[in-house]
Amino acid sequence: DMAILREQFWFFAGFAAYVVVYSILQNPIKTYVFGHELSHAIWTWMFRGKVLGFQAGASGGSVTVTKSNTFISLAPYFFPIYTVLTIAAYLIAKTFWKVEPYYQAYRFLLGFTWAFHLILTVYALLKDQDDARENGTFFSVIFIYFLNVLALGLLLVYLSDSVTLDGYFRRVWEQIGLQYARVLKM
Repeated sequence: DMAILREQFWFFAGFAAYVVVYSILQNPIKTYVFGHELSHAIWTWMFRGKVLGFQAGASGGSVTVTKSNTFISLAPYFFPIYTVLTIAAYLIAKTFWKVEPYYQAYRFLLGFTWAFHLILTVYALLKDQDDARENGTFFSVIFIYFLNVLALGLLLVYLSDSVTLDGYFRRVWEQIGLQYARVLKM
């Protein structure tokens, strides 16, 4: 829908800007590894586990946790940590200051951080990650893909002035039905 593309211009501009930055600077590995390990830690806390150790650097990282499951081990690949942190920072700032004049810059940053997440997720998965093998590579890729599509859809609904959450899920459900109908006709 062209209206949505126009509405999300600054999001897509931020996305494109990161693609350009990535193509010039390549992988900001320290930043990615820190966010990767932080995602494991956050999801461990969400599942009431404890983080016993945290290490992140250019050569890699690790988190020692008391609990693991599919969500914890695959969190860095479907949980766009820097996008979430950008949203949190904006919402906190919004309670103290007038931030509306910076809304387009905020959308730009969300696009930039989403591109960071997406590109480095693909990069990491192509490096044959233990996290993906631990849950079965095929399952992990499908799981990660589905949750990223869901997260991107929710992010665009959040940023949209015209699309509601109910409308988004109704449209997704309709499209799933259409795809199944096409497959069954074959």
